Amino acid sequence: MASVLAYYGQRMPDVVEVRLHDTPLYNSIYRFDDDMIVNVHAYGVLAAYTPTMHLRRIDGAYFNTYIESYERVWASARPADLTEYR
Repeated sequence: MASVLAYYGQRMPDVVEVRLHDTPLYNSIYRFDDDMIVNVHAYGVLAAYTPTMHLRRIDGAYFNTYIESYERVWASARPADLTEYR
């Protein structure tokens, strides 16, 4: 995890918040207001080689399903301190 935090710490602007959690997930969700990228995980396959979905709020049910999941995990996550990696 330290290598990932170092990577993001050097590239993320201060206005981006990164949080850490211990929840087992089967996807990575990157949210940008009314858009999100969902990277679906597959066992034994690097995330860079698995499908992604670009969802917009206008997509309705899919967006709402993933935003509810995202917000539940986000609420219980702790802020990552990226200052030590900058």
